[in-house]
Amino acid sequence: MTLLVVGVGNPDRGDDAVGWEVASAVRDVARVRLSHGEPAGLVEAWQSHRGPAVMVDATVSGRPPGTVTVIDARATHLDPSWVASSHGMGPVEAIELARALGALPESLTFVGVEARCFDPGTEPGPDVRVGADRAISLIRSWAGRGT
Repeated sequence: MTLLVVGVGNPDRGDDAVGWEVASAVRDVARVRLSHGEPAGLVEAWQSHRGPAVMVDATVSGRPPGTVTVIDARATHLDPSWVASSHGMGPVEAIELARALGALPESLTFVGVEARCFDPGTEPGPDVRVGADRAISLIRSWAGRGT
């Protein structure tokens, strides 16, 4: 089964670009969708996909920049305070909405890369790029297993 990878973020706001960068780097092994995190678009992406899915986004949990967190989003409720979103509603709310509608994919793994700087017009920092590389390796291994 094809793995769906949804990269969430804003490519023009520093470390918030990490979701898009990770997703874009795995286009050769997964179906990729880029999102700004709007719940309706995320729910639609999951509903139209039959198979496992991964969502990648920047996190702000207080851990060191570049730290990668992997969570089974079907089994665990994410803490909305540490998933970066420039909108009032974002990826965490999309997961809960999809859960309520019975629209989650058969598996949904959240991959967070700890971020620090969200300044407009900047690029992800070096620590975040290291975390992105780790996330890319994880996703490639999952795609290779058919997960």
